[in-house]
Amino acid sequence: MNYNKTIINLVCISIIIALNTNVMCQEDTAENIPDQNGYTKENQLIDPKIKEELSQECIALVIKGDETSEFGEKINIYSEALEISPNSSSLYIKRGIANAKNGNIEKAIEDFNSACIISPNDPLPITNRAFAKILQGKLAEAIRDYDSAIKLNANEPYFYNSRAYAYYLNKDFESAISDYSKAIELAPNVPLFYFNLGKLLKELGKDTEAEKNINKYIELANNQNGTL
Repeated sequence: MNYNKTIINLVCISIIIALNTNVMCQEDTAENIPDQNGYTKENQLIDPKIKEELSQECIALVIKGDETSEFGEKINIYSEALEISPNSSSLYIKRGIANAKNGNIEKAIEDFNSACIISPNDPLPITNRAFAKILQGKLAEAIRDYDSAIKLNANEPYFYNSRAYAYYLNKDFESAISDYSKAIELAPNVPLFYFNLGKLLKELGKDTEAEKNINKYIELANNQNGTL
């Protein structure tokens, strides 16, 4: 699965949820390390796993739910689909993300928990739950979830990038540096990882190392997108 295509900007998600809940997030999150991992699998309309799990009736509902922009409507549609296919971890993940963006982190975590029970060897519901816990300020729990996800898939660089962010918020900067570096080792052509590491190093006063990583970010971003 290509996790890169499913990454959602943390800043956008934090703003959406902050507008709808009283979740306490660090005020300087967006300034410190933008472009972190958010929820995954939100906008994959019909991935292979869903095709295997769901009937054609459910697939039609998933498409309808994915296409609507109103989170309450998404929740209702995914709930209807779950009545037909109650053992679909993918549907619980989708509804969990919709619940989170609709301002109910607790219900989101309940959905991610259900997905974890159905698919205990799938890291996706675990990482989604971890991100929700970050937004709750439960950093130790989030880190434990990322630990579990990495045990299931130790070669996914975005898991290390996400755990690094949790470490960063928990002020464990050395662990954050280690995880950002591991993400770079696994995916050396992803600009995001260099930016995150460079920004953190800059905050820690390691200007030479920071500049090296930011320059690499600029180089890769220009090569891949033609723009920063």
